Amino acid sequence: MARRPSSPHTIRDKMVHALIRTDDAAEARRKLEKCSDVDVVGNWDWTPLHEAAARGNLRLVQMLLARGAAIDARSDHQRTPLDLAAYRRKHAVVAYLLGQGAMPNTRDKFGKTPLHAAAVNDDVTTAKLLIEKGAQVNAKDRRGLTPLHDAAANKSFLMIDLLLHSGACVNARSQMGTTPMRVAATKGFRDVVSLLARNGGRL
Repeated sequence: MARRPSSPHTIRDKMVHALIRTDDAAEARRKLEKCSDVDVVGNWDWTPLHEAAARGNLRLVQMLLARGAAIDARSDHQRTPLDLAAYRRKHAVVAYLLGQGAMPNTRDKFGKTPLHAAAVNDDVTTAKLLIEKGAQVNAKDRRGLTPLHDAAANKSFLMIDLLLHSGACVNARSQMGTTPMRVAATKGFRDVVSLLARNGGRL
């Protein structure tokens, strides 16, 4: 179970967040050495690792994890550092976090996984990294939408192909009974409809 980050302690602790946002690794390292809590939370309940991951600062991510930062810490929206790196296309950070044991199937407050984020962004590189580490291709969010629904909504041909070849259910239904093909048809994406149909998709 992910360790819950602790509350802010001192002004010095809070300054770590500000330093990370400047990408000043050297100064951040000096502050971290004196910081009483490497998981001190800031805005949105982000830890310093959330900040570094969101900015794609691999050096700081490595430094924070070496200091014992909680790799799967949750923000106020229940997002982990991996979620933020995935949403922001920070490929090097995504790869490193996964390599260090970050969970690939965490869910935010909307039930979205990092793979949903990759599908929404048409980010095939992140999707491949996640799938290689066990991301569930048929994970459903709170509305019952899978990454394939999101890919179909974005007319993301390469993402659709990757998901289907990775075992995605072409006829997964949302809570409203909507399939990925129905999503594409509603948007007028005829090429996506044809692609899904060739793979057994139905409205």
